[in-house]
Amino acid sequence: TRKESSAASDVYKRQAYSPKIKRFYKKDNYHRGFLELLDAQKQFIKGNYEKAGKIGEKFIEKGLNKTDNFTLQHIAYEKLIPIYEKLEAYALIDQMYFSLDSLKNIQFPTNSPRFHEDEIYKAIYYTRYTNKFKDAQTIFDNSFLKIVEKNFHTMSYKHLYFSNALADLYEIIGNYTEAKKILKVTFNNSKKNHGAFDYIIGLQWLRLANLAIETGDYQEAREELGRIENLYNEKVNNHAKGKALVYIYYAKLYLLTGQYAQAEEMLTKAQKESNNNQFSQKDIAEFATLYIKQGNYSKVEEILLETIEVKEELYGVCLLYTSDAADDSLRVD
Repeated sequence: TRKESSAASDVYKRQAYSPKIKRFYKKDNYHRGFLELLDAQKQFIKGNYEKAGKIGEKFIEKGLNKTDNFTLQHIAYEKLIPIYEKLEAYALIDQMYFSLDSLKNIQFPTNSPRFHEDEIYKAIYYTRYTNKFKDAQTIFDNSFLKIVEKNFHTMSYKHLYFSNALADLYEIIGNYTEAKKILKVTFNNSKKNHGAFDYIIGLQWLRLANLAIETGDYQEAREELGRIENLYNEKVNNHAKGKALVYIYYAKLYLLTGQYAQAEEMLTKAQKESNNNQFSQKDIAEFATLYIKQGNYSKVEEILLETIEVKEELYGVCLLYTSDAADDSLRVD
């Protein structure tokens, strides 16, 4: 998710300045509002997405839509969107991007890198959560390749993040040649920037392994995953989250090759490494797919109903956000 690298430092700032801000500024002041945003971000960093979302909702209700402080609005939307992406609140995110479009036209020249950064984040959202792939491609062509890429060093975090996002788009639309080309460049840049034994290196390596899975190069994928697992076991201080991701990709590989027992073993290992609380809806879908392949429909039903219950708790039983999971549960029988 975007801007997570600066999130921790923002929270430290909040801890340092919170008492002074509460003493000298009124509740509707920009600085007091910013404190609430940092409270939401603190929960986001900890993985407490529901708490972060509720804080964000209160902040929106209390004054975000009432203030004419464009800077506060802009920062608020940037910090809230990643939270609601985790919560899959897409209708709310669409509203936020609509508001951001108006704000950036007021705040930034249309030829400035800062203007186009916001466009790229929107393209990433289109790629990950919608089917607006042509719109995303147009934005990447005009905003990243023509403007932003030329203004960021190849070893910068944003260059890496945007490049990976473009590779994701190419992979989704089936342009695997371009996707692999970009991922090889970002992998080599990461090694130069972070060294050969770093968590980031493993993540970039996993992208290449996943691409091998997607293109049917299963032997190559198996060999790459073995090397990455070794990296996380021996070189990166037994990194739990990294290992969980490796096991998830192993499971995906085994599912595609019909090795369901091995897939279930890997998903169980991934769940153990992630302490049962780091799984996205996509990861849960891997479990459901596994049990469908095995014909264990009662287990599929259990997983999908659990997904619906979580969404209903977050968004209410009648809202759009539960519809995808509900449709899936209807198809099981």
